[in-house]
Amino acid sequence: LLVTAAIPVGAFGALRLARQVGAERTGMIMAGLAYGANPVARNAIAQGRLGPLVMFALAPYLVLLLVRVGGFDPEARTGRRQLLGLAIGTAVATAWFPPAALLVVAAAVALILASVVVGGTGAAFRALGAAVVGAAGAAVLLMPWTFNAAHATTDRAAFGFAFYPHVTFSQAIRFDTGPAGSGVAPLGLLAAAALALLLSNGPRLRWATRAWMLTLLAWAAVVVPTRLAPGTAGSAPEGVLSLGALGVAVAGGLAVSSLR
Repeated sequence: LLVTAAIPVGAFGALRLARQVGAERTGMIMAGLAYGANPVARNAIAQGRLGPLVMFALAPYLVLLLVRVGGFDPEARTGRRQLLGLAIGTAVATAWFPPAALLVVAAAVALILASVVVGGTGAAFRALGAAVVGAAGAAVLLMPWTFNAAHATTDRAAFGFAFYPHVTFSQAIRFDTGPAGSGVAPLGLLAAAALALLLSNGPRLRWATRAWMLTLLAWAAVVVPTRLAPGTAGSAPEGVLSLGALGVAVAGGLAVSSLR
């Protein structure tokens, strides 16, 4: 059930996130299809990695909660309910994929970096604060596992850093970490996402920029550590690239919406 449901659940989450950031119906569908078609989930399945697969399914909902809690939309309702949902979602994702809590914080950092270009700094920092609070709440919800992991500070595998990926930048941008993604189809998704920066304006352009920053940060998180510290154990690349796949999907959805 987990394997078969992860892709459609993640795709529906990408659809909802695209709607939240201003995509119209066609763009929402495009975002959902682009996320579901991304090779990340299929590579995780092919290599038997359930943790990254869970991260793929939950990443859109975690980022959606960050957007809502951050208050990017002044008219949207925010409050403790969204923050509690973020803590619970982070806990579930972390239980399957321990680096998930760090990835939620990384998503908020991407929003802050994008705010240098498109504004919304206050909302981005509120999202970062919510991500940190959510990670702390997840740590409480996961007790006593949290204590056990804290005592295993020298065991990187206890925190999900047990892989030695050798992913080049070319592979990262094609999400080519396994048997899927070696063709030209992922490049088509990137081309559609790039159009968002050319065709969009106003709020959609701002969100397209944030989506691309999320993707760039995910690519860097996979490629840079292997260059700076080769031979050091890292996390499964599919889990990290789930954020990149989400950014590409949302940007593609905004591009389609901007055509109308």
